[in-house]
Amino acid sequence: MVIALNVTKQNLDKQHNLANLSQQQIISCLSLKNETSNLGSTVEENTALDANSKPRPSAVLLPLLQRSDGWHILLIRRSQMVYSHKGQIAFPGGCWEDSDESLLYTALRETREELGDTVRPVQLLGKLPSVTTHSTGYIIYPFVGVLEEPLDLVPDSREVAEVLTLPLTKFLTPSALEPVEFDVGDINVWGATARITHQFINCLS
Repeated sequence: MVIALNVTKQNLDKQHNLANLSQQQIISCLSLKNETSNLGSTVEENTALDANSKPRPSAVLLPLLQRSDGWHILLIRRSQMVYSHKGQIAFPGGCWEDSDESLLYTALRETREELGDTVRPVQLLGKLPSVTTHSTGYIIYPFVGVLEEPLDLVPDSREVAEVLTLPLTKFLTPSALEPVEFDVGDINVWGATARITHQFINCLS
């Protein structure tokens, strides 16, 4: 019983610390994760990038919202009309195009296309290491940023079935599965999205 109480207190402490991190603390954590990080890194600096290659490069935004009860994370449920990953929980983002000046540009362009041009300005905090999708052949470059509120989103129904905002503390404990997954109520987060989220939580913990 004492051990169980200690574990509960430890989890509560982690939740409190995570919820109350400042933007500067998050920036510091991400900087330590990527000491040579360059937020605006150009396509030319990423020599492996080729729009026609496999894995195909893409970029996503991990959007944070700072609310009275702590940090929340914004996710989307992909529609059934998209080419791949139909109905899955994901971050806003998509494929790099030849005309994109950087991976960061890709992430922001795709976010506006999916959530609308009314998306409030993004304050970029850093980036995370890339991850690859196992079945569809993408390499995903994740960027972390803060969206301003109140949110004024106009989701593109062809791409986005639902917009979700969930407390970051709900992602402290992944399910006991490999590869990592998160169950937040009736929402299951898995695949590359779960791995990116897990990276982010581990970076902050």
